[in-house]
Amino acid sequence: MNWKLNRGDVVLAIMIAILIVMCYYGIARGGEIKQYSRAELESLAEAAALKHGLPPLLVFILIERESSWRWWITGDDGRSIGLMQINASAHGLDPASLFDPAYNVEVGCAFLARLYSIFEGDWIRVLTAYNFGAKRVIEEDLYVGEIALRIWKQYKRGE
Repeated sequence: MNWKLNRGDVVLAIMIAILIVMCYYGIARGGEIKQYSRAELESLAEAAALKHGLPPLLVFILIERESSWRWWITGDDGRSIGLMQINASAHGLDPASLFDPAYNVEVGCAFLARLYSIFEGDWIRVLTAYNFGAKRVIEEDLYVGEIALRIWKQYKRGE
């Protein structure tokens, strides 16, 4: 029998594995997977944003764009996890831990603050690097990503 895996099969397998880990993580922590209200999630995000010197509204808009406040989701690539769609392998993290909304926004905000420092306060490049990765933005001299520009414009309208 000749087995061939296509990209869709691999992504599906990764997503199933992440769901299994997520269910185990919930069970290991006491049975049911906790449900969070939007107000609870916003409170976690605001606290992490302020801790790292970030504008909470910008973090809210980024979370809305990345996950629509669904803390349990994974990205289409199967590697981006949670509210801020953190790539566990890129950050050397345990994927299961990123399903904890408080930890996810802490990691995401710490990363944004680091990017803000690297790109010397240029929010367009910061948001582009958040989406594409800092290394790629630097090596390819990327400046404006379409998603970054949308997030920034939405933030400026809401200030």
